[in-house]
Amino acid sequence: MEGRTTKKVDWKFIERVLYASVLVFIVAFAGAYTGYLLKNSLIEDRISSTFVRMLSLIEIEPSDCDITSLSLVGDELDRIGKMLSSGTFSSYLYDYYVLLEYKHSKMVESFRKDCNKDIATVYFFITPNCPECDGLGVLLTSYKQKYRDSVFIYTFNVSLSDSPIISYLINKYGINTFPSVVVNGKVCDERCISELLTSGRAG
Repeated sequence: MEGRTTKKVDWKFIERVLYASVLVFIVAFAGAYTGYLLKNSLIEDRISSTFVRMLSLIEIEPSDCDITSLSLVGDELDRIGKMLSSGTFSSYLYDYYVLLEYKHSKMVESFRKDCNKDIATVYFFITPNCPECDGLGVLLTSYKQKYRDSVFIYTFNVSLSDSPIISYLINKYGINTFPSVVVNGKVCDERCISELLTSGRAG
């Protein structure tokens, strides 16, 4: 009797499906966020520029190991992050932020693999009222401050969004406890985090 063959998960195919889902999300986001901005009496050109930026940034791909494309998405991440931290919060805006985080992380991964760059991607999954999340966040921040442009940290608050990107990442890495950290595609404890983020890097 032949043994049962385990089918290998095609993560590349799933990522393509995910990007298709993200494009659907962008259309829905555009309508909902337009209403949000109009309610707050913001001018029409700001609405238009936000959507143009959003659609443009999703299409950007790194080429010839040029760091410019990474900076463009990073600048938008900073801009939206400041809006969220200043109290301009909506679920749609946070979903856009998550989308940018994922896009930026995939670009960083591409630079690491294709351009032989010594850089790391860190996915940090948290929930509100998580006793250990703050402490681990402080640890990750210390690595970011020490290694700056060679460590990129992406924080996903799973309670603030039902983004398909967060669901995809949680499923891909088997995340079921919080906080959880994934470094360069590997689920890590604090010792693993230290080893992967300090290996080969000057302080």
